Amino acid sequence: MVFKKFLCFLILIPFRLRYKIKVIKRTPLPKEGGVLLLGNHISWIDWAILQASFDRCIRFVMNRDLYNLPFYKPFLEFFGVIPISSKSAKESLKAVREALRSGEVVCIFPEGTISYTGNLNSFKKGFEIALRGLDDVKVMAFYIKGIWGSVFSRAQNKKKEILRREITIVYEESRKIDVFSLKCQISKLSSFAYVRGKRDLKEFESERIFEILNISKGDGVLSSYQSEPILDKKFSKNIAFYKDACKEIAKRNIAYLFADSYFVKSALNDSSIHPLYLDSLKYIFVFEKIDRDVVEAFEKKFRKKIYL
Repeated sequence: MVFKKFLCFLILIPFRLRYKIKVIKRTPLPKEGGVLLLGNHISWIDWAILQASFDRCIRFVMNRDLYNLPFYKPFLEFFGVIPISSKSAKESLKAVREALRSGEVVCIFPEGTISYTGNLNSFKKGFEIALRGLDDVKVMAFYIKGIWGSVFSRAQNKKKEILRREITIVYEESRKIDVFSLKCQISKLSSFAYVRGKRDLKEFESERIFEILNISKGDGVLSSYQSEPILDKKFSKNIAFYKDACKEIAKRNIAYLFADSYFVKSALNDSSIHPLYLDSLKYIFVFEKIDRDVVEAFEKKFRKKIYL
């Protein structure tokens, strides 16, 4: 075990030099006993980022097809990686249970795959099965921020940085162990990771939205909210506001629109606003409560889906 931990330290030296990893512990990380880590899967090097942030050796659960590649298999076997597939799920979860019973640290990515969007995917229930009857096992939820957009992620527009990339990992113990509760908890941890250290919420909103949607520099973005702009250009609410916004969308080929209910209702009820005004839009987001009838009428008129 000491030799394995020493090898982990050596292997992780390049990652520690390349990345500035900040660990936020909302609850203390267990120093002994069985621990199950559950969190978002954002890149090919999540395992290294997690191991660099955790003092104890972690056994990861990974796809069996990747595990069986000849070049990697001896290395993965040595470090106790647990392979899993749809055909061998029971056997793999049994191995997870045995590791947890023996007081080891195991990490499962509930999404089962690396995110293509930077957002959380649906969670699989395997971890619920692995934990049945293991009341002494501690469950730690985590959220990794800062690796999306790197060459190791699946972001379409990757950023090459000369300076050390800053990565934040937030840990918190989970009390309720089910898919819905876990996903809610990890989502809250994501907000905490983005707000922590920021000057204000506006900066957080802008960075969070752009990272999740993977908006490129060439995509026009417009916000119709009356508050201070967090995305692009501010418009004042007046009788001609929505017309000005529609003209701006057509003129600049806006792709992303963050619209308030005022814009949706006004554009819908004004017969002079032709659907071609909004032709360039790829996504329309509304963060306010709005009648479903209004949404459906807007979508029918402009043939654009509103995301609520």
